[in-house]
Amino acid sequence: MDIAKKIVPYLAAIASLAVGVLVFFLADVEGLLWSLQKEPPVNGEDIVSVDSEHWLGDVSGREAGEGIRHLTTGEEWEELNRVEYVTADPVKIYNTNVYDLADWADRTRRSRNGTYRGSKPGAKKMPFDYLWGYPLYFGVEYNPYYIVELEDGSRILTMMSRSAAARVRRGESLPLGTKENLGNMQAEPLLREICRSMGVSTDYYLHALDDDWMESRAGLVFYGKAACGFAAFVVVLVIGSVIEKRMKKEQ
Repeated sequence: MDIAKKIVPYLAAIASLAVGVLVFFLADVEGLLWSLQKEPPVNGEDIVSVDSEHWLGDVSGREAGEGIRHLTTGEEWEELNRVEYVTADPVKIYNTNVYDLADWADRTRRSRNGTYRGSKPGAKKMPFDYLWGYPLYFGVEYNPYYIVELEDGSRILTMMSRSAAARVRRGESLPLGTKENLGNMQAEPLLREICRSMGVSTDYYLHALDDDWMESRAGLVFYGKAACGFAAFVVVLVIGSVIEKRMKKEQ
């Protein structure tokens, strides 16, 4: 009993730290912000030419509304016009663990005093989201590639946000996206093995990510996750403290 009383504070501290880190990585702050601040669905009639005064700009990553084409087969994907916005209802979604440095991200690494420390890789392989990145945003500034399986069993390479992928896994449609060349030459070698094993071409991918939305909220996502992790750390620490006091009273 005496040994237990001595180790409880240490166990509480270790558990608090572990839970705090775990919550930081797993907290879907991005999804919470999306649900609170998301734009209304984009219907087919809302998508007009760039010359129109009603042009919405790039609507990639937005929720698909009525009148939007739903991809169902690999043949439709092969024939897809690269300026057409589409969505799909995937039957499966697979992680590639390959991430593309966002267009809005700073390409350089610097120390706290501003000293240049080299360039960030344009793409990287990461077994866990957010685990390897760079301050201030860590992995938030890297966009994930996924492989989605269509109704006919064909698969296509797709880029979307982590929270969008979570929604797709829950049965929602893909965000709006357009067919794009895989222009990142650092990403292609990293994707080659998994894409080849799953019969997926790396020539094109479906870009279903709202870059402007992600850029404007990257800081909120990071600091929100940090706040969630710290709150979890404090809660577990308080619980450990309560347990320690009760054990002392029972002495």
